[in-house]
Amino acid sequence: MKKILLLVLGGLVILASFGSCAKKNDPSWDELVQTSFDAWMSLYGEGAEKQASGMYIKKLKTGTGTKSVTEPTQWVRVNYTGRVLTSGDVYVSRDAEVAKQQGTFQYYIHYIPDYLSMLMYSSYPTDYYPIEGLRLALNDMKEGDVWRLYIPSNLAYGSNTFSSSNSYFAGQNALEADTPIILEVELLEIVDDPAKDEQHQVQTYAVSHLNVSLADTIGPDIYYKVYSTIADQSIKIEKDSTVDYYYVGRFMDGFVFDTNIKDTADKYHLTQYNLLSTYQLPLSTTVGTSSDDGGVVGGLDSMLHHISYGDVAECVFTSESMYGTDGSFSTTATIIPPYTPVIFQVWTSPLNGDGSQRFPYSVEGVQALQKEVDNVWVTGYAKGVVTGENALDTLQVDLSPYPDTEIRDNIMLATSNGVISDPAKCIPVQLATPSLQAALNLQDNSDLYYSYPIKVCGNLRRYKGTWGLVDISQYEVVYYTKASE
Repeated sequence: MKKILLLVLGGLVILASFGSCAKKNDPSWDELVQTSFDAWMSLYGEGAEKQASGMYIKKLKTGTGTKSVTEPTQWVRVNYTGRVLTSGDVYVSRDAEVAKQQGTFQYYIHYIPDYLSMLMYSSYPTDYYPIEGLRLALNDMKEGDVWRLYIPSNLAYGSNTFSSSNSYFAGQNALEADTPIILEVELLEIVDDPAKDEQHQVQTYAVSHLNVSLADTIGPDIYYKVYSTIADQSIKIEKDSTVDYYYVGRFMDGFVFDTNIKDTADKYHLTQYNLLSTYQLPLSTTVGTSSDDGGVVGGLDSMLHHISYGDVAECVFTSESMYGTDGSFSTTATIIPPYTPVIFQVWTSPLNGDGSQRFPYSVEGVQALQKEVDNVWVTGYAKGVVTGENALDTLQVDLSPYPDTEIRDNIMLATSNGVISDPAKCIPVQLATPSLQAALNLQDNSDLYYSYPIKVCGNLRRYKGTWGLVDISQYEVVYYTKASE
């Protein structure tokens, strides 16, 4: 508080003195601000040297490296922590321990050195260029140097704010506009060609971890390996076919940025950020569909096109086959920085499922099986009820959106959530107990119609004139709610 008070008083004295002779010298506002900044530095910036730009630098450590920035096309990896000049409050940090101390730590944030382009900020999007004060300093630093930068607001964020709602560092404290800062920065690495650097990382991983040769690429720096299959027979996943799968997405250092496997999400504390439904069913994608049209990213799609239903596989690829060299700067998920390679581990479902809780049978899977099996899982959408004893007779089935019958002892399941008029595309499910009837009958739970996938575990038997599911022991309704709710 003493420092803040002294700064304010000093600033007022200086500004007042300039105001008394404004007619003579007519200083600009920027000059007044710089003079106030200089006054603060004279009191609290011991050991820092003023630069021609108006900021101050204190060299804390001289690195052992000799490489320095020589071209604007180079990229740099830097660690830093930023504080408000007058209060010392941290507003940003690449250090997880600092974030924990500040109470701003988030598990989905990847606390690693920032990767920045040395091009002027007007040439690149705001997410990966350094603020002007940092850029000026980096041009004079060598690898390994650690400097403390005292940066006036015009070389920091100017009239812009820096907040957790729209920045790379979601979860950090907000910084008000026109605020001078202190930035402690370590220059770790200077990268001459980020594309070649990324390619080298991918190729090294492919050779050392996947044990494939560099000639085995299935796309631009896309490599994969099949570890095992859980299917009885190998059925290739063709273009335009649909496949269900679970996955884990990692960076090269092992950081998990995304998964739909609940145990893995729990381990890495990601469950709290996603919908509960994320972990109840595998994802489904149509191979060959672009990510813009609802498909998966290019590198993952390429691998799916080369493996079989039921395979367990892994792939690695460069950003060219992910979100491009611009990365993805989401405010609700882990940032994918520019020029960042990724690794995906994938477990694909056997065609139409295998009856396990992880890969439940689809309606088509049940109909193809045509035999009695105990304790199998089936998934589908509730489409109506059987009003008689024959689920294949259109006169004994009500597939209207909201059946007006009082039937509560069964439901019909279909694979799609679209309109179904043919009962042969559905299977009947017995609701034999009061608790099942209360939870799943469509008379009292009309929101289940179309809206939510249902998973049920029971025995496959002849039921209502066809193959259906009876003796239900477990069920799940895949509601789209937060895991913490």
